[in-house]
Amino acid sequence: MAQGVRKRRRFRVGRPTVLMAAFCVLFFILINRLYHLQIIEGANYSANFTMQTTRTRTIKSTRGSIY
Repeated sequence: MAQGVRKRRRFRVGRPTVLMAAFCVLFFILINRLYHLQIIEGANYSANFTMQTTRTRTIKSTRGSIY
């Protein structure tokens, strides 16, 4: 072999590495979304939920006068 010729090494990424990277990215997106919903928008959602569940209504009685 000549001195100027070098063998090239191919950099190969295995399936477990790709899967681990994909899961890490998805986990980061999940944590980011949970942070946004709980910390940033939490007060708005809580107030909206309370407003939807608490209603005051006046119901007229169907009976007559009680003596």
